[in-house]
Amino acid sequence: MGISSSSSASQSTIVRDSLRSQELDQVQRRARGTGSRQSGSDSAVISDEGQLLQKLSKAVQDSPDVREDKVAELRAAVAKGRYQVSYSEIAKAILASRTK
Repeated sequence: MGISSSSSASQSTIVRDSLRSQELDQVQRRARGTGSRQSGSDSAVISDEGQLLQKLSKAVQDSPDVREDKVAELRAAVAKGRYQVSYSEIAKAILASRTK
């Protein structure tokens, strides 16, 4: 049994950080755009794209960073003595993480 790198967890983190960055950019753009408006009543309208971003952001935040099914599978293999470490795969993953 081989272990793939924890790319799904890191991809989840990258997506979450990207969505947060996009949301921050949108808020900052809206704040700059409202500076020249006259005082009165304020209102906000969230576009369909903004609503989708909110839903995606919530889904990413709610998703687990740990794949419990994979962890349980690995624990069982270790307990039964069937887990074998592929040192070459570990070395490849370390080198790949250093070159990014």
